[in-house]
Amino acid sequence: APIHQLFYHRLVGGRLERFYGPLPGKGDNTMSVALPDDTYPMEKIRSVKWIINGQKYEESLDDLITKAIELLEPAQPGPSVVGHGDAHNGNVFYRESEDPPTLLYFDPAFAGRHHPLLDVTKPLFHNVFAMWMYFPHEVESKLNISLKRYNGTFEVHYDYALPEVRLMFLRSKVDHVLLPILQEIKARGELRLDWRLYLKAALFCCPFLTLNLADAERFPPAITLLGLVMAVEMGGESTEVRSRIDQMLDEVARVLAMDTSPPSDRWYR
Repeated sequence: APIHQLFYHRLVGGRLERFYGPLPGKGDNTMSVALPDDTYPMEKIRSVKWIINGQKYEESLDDLITKAIELLEPAQPGPSVVGHGDAHNGNVFYRESEDPPTLLYFDPAFAGRHHPLLDVTKPLFHNVFAMWMYFPHEVESKLNISLKRYNGTFEVHYDYALPEVRLMFLRSKVDHVLLPILQEIKARGELRLDWRLYLKAALFCCPFLTLNLADAERFPPAITLLGLVMAVEMGGESTEVRSRIDQMLDEVARVLAMDTSPPSDRWYR
């Protein structure tokens, strides 16, 4: 399916190697990346563990890459829908002249029949979390981010916050798209036990592989670091302090298990 070009193929088809060096265990990595305090070998960046705003992660970037390749393997059974595949807001026209106003999708390059959780991944990330990716210098001018290093761990604190309109998109996508999709798949007896890991593996690819975070001409070092930690947050499982994405998925899982009403507002704050 064309949608796999956005996820699995970016991991194994050459983009990851062009951006960040070879696949884990597949050769020496001679690349480097500039962060706010220094320039680091990419091999080191991909091997460290992370603490992000108090959230602890047991998996390195290399661990997340390996896990995503396994989870997103296209040749596996599962439910499918006919979907756009890349339906973030950048691929939607708002037609105000219609009565009532309507939305029109365009650029169906990745449209086809594919897993419904893959179909919702791009809008879930890009509509909500990705302003730094498209406006790096504007975001940098307001961003406070710090990095401490010790014992193979990078500890990062940042204050990048979601504007209310982005939180609105998150509420809408979760309450009206993600949760109903999961409930429907469950009702059909086709909900995979690792649905959360599957979705997070796809979400990981969005900040990590849409654009090259190591491209110093595109991204200032502070935004490169922000993109890396956001990839860890999307793909990894936070412990102790819970990340926003994990709080959201915790609530979705609770509602899904109980077959109750849509999630409360607790995780939106």
